[in-house]
Amino acid sequence: MNNQHINILKILEKEAPDFKRLRNNLNEAIQLNNTYSNLPRVVVCGLLKAGKSSLLNALTNHLENEHFATKSSRATVANQELIHDGIIYIDTPGIDATDEEAWRGLMRADYVVFVHNARIAVLDKSEEDFLKELICRYPLIQRNMLVVLTNIDSIDNETITIESIKKCFNLILGEYPSILTTSFTSYKKGFLENKQKLREKSGVDNFRKLVKDRLVDGEWLNIRIKNVSSIKLQINQYLMGAIKFRQKQLEELSKNQEEKYQSLYRDTKIIKGGLNHDLYVINSRHN
Repeated sequence: MNNQHINILKILEKEAPDFKRLRNNLNEAIQLNNTYSNLPRVVVCGLLKAGKSSLLNALTNHLENEHFATKSSRATVANQELIHDGIIYIDTPGIDATDEEAWRGLMRADYVVFVHNARIAVLDKSEEDFLKELICRYPLIQRNMLVVLTNIDSIDNETITIESIKKCFNLILGEYPSILTTSFTSYKKGFLENKQKLREKSGVDNFRKLVKDRLVDGEWLNIRIKNVSSIKLQINQYLMGAIKFRQKQLEELSKNQEEKYQSLYRDTKIIKGGLNHDLYVINSRHN
């Protein structure tokens, strides 16, 4: 790639931040596909304190020595990864429509787990904005998406909460993905005290099985390939639009230049005619 080509790309990136994002996404997608290409990537996202990190610690059996930080403040400020049982799990910072660190993690997703605290029976505005942006950036990811409600053991009516959350998703996406309920507290107690019924009630084992079942058929790999193709298509569409825009500018410039040339030509012809007349008059007087 020569310097002139690089400069043109920089100009395009400056003109349209989305074009720069698409190029970065494509480069990272290709790089990621060359690294751990046979391992599916499960990205967990949600608001701060939604229970993302606790859920991942339960899922990967890091109950006493947690791998994913779970503090009251914003503990996860960068994407954290862990390979467990043939799956790469990625914990993202608390979602925010402008948090590019979270988006970088989501760009790597073969499967998205959206975590919501069941104590709140509706979606927060930042969650709504995030979901709209997610589908806008990665329209194919909706096929491989699961919603997990945490702290389910702390609410009075599980059915009402689930139905309320379903309506929220339906309003935003036009449909709703699979929804699972979990309790980290019940799972941890059941696991450490060897209480199988408590573990079953927690929903974590069911969640783990569902994730594996969703990934076993290899559909995630097809989604990954289609995602790269989709990014390439968007880049090509933008480039075609940029070329057409510049062609139109060139045509308008050429037209303006032609009009200026014709105007200058007419003025020159008039001036020349006037000068010739004056010279004729002067020469006539001297004869």
